Amino acid sequence: MITNRAQITKSPWSTTIYRTTVSDIEKMILMVGREYLVWSSVA
Repeated sequence: MITNRAQITKSPWSTTIYRTTVSDIEKMILMVGREYLVWSSVA
């Protein structure tokens, strides 16, 4: 997925990997945050 995006946009590897990593981290934080809110409300 990262390789295809890099080939299509022809952007530097560092920029592409950085963007992908940041978006993945944001998704993980959102998911963990939601689960934390659910568990804290249950407890």
